[in-house]
Amino acid sequence: MILELAYSPARAFDRLKDTDFLKWSVILLAVRWIVSAANTLTNMYLHHSPMAIRPPFGIEKDTYRFYEIFWYGPYGVLIMLTIVLALFLIGKRYYRNHHISFRKTFEIVSLSFFTPWLPTVPGDYLLILTVNARPEFLVPFHVIILSWECWLVSLGFRRIFGVEFRQSAFLALVAGGLFFGLGGLLIR
Repeated sequence: MILELAYSPARAFDRLKDTDFLKWSVILLAVRWIVSAANTLTNMYLHHSPMAIRPPFGIEKDTYRFYEIFWYGPYGVLIMLTIVLALFLIGKRYYRNHHISFRKTFEIVSLSFFTPWLPTVPGDYLLILTVNARPEFLVPFHVIILSWECWLVSLGFRRIFGVEFRQSAFLALVAGGLFFGLGGLLIR
């Protein structure tokens, strides 16, 4: 189902509708944030990659980058849970006739934020090696990936819960805004 989301996302979400994918969703969430910390942030620290925003409180850049390796995983999981909770609460409040469940919302978000992330593993490493992950290259690359992730969230809500396009697009914007905003608080 993970790779199917890349080449046939509508069919993947149709299958997800009738599948218990919770265990895999938890695993995908953990893998994404552990691998990102181990691959991207560790290499950015080792290569002294520049930051888009200076660390707060006068913390030295290398010190911040080092500790970022350890904060990234738990903070990423917190970001994902915040997105799931926000989408679930908005869905329950405003789209009552669609029977939105927390469990399926978690599965949609986990899967939608995993499959598009896969190209960032080699992509980030390549950007670190070639342009030292300078923000002017790294940020647009990740905005493209985030757009794909949000499109999948929108599609997932349409296919699984039957939410209309405008409503699912709004939920995707909420997901993207939370990811971008909360990610920007810690990740430099």
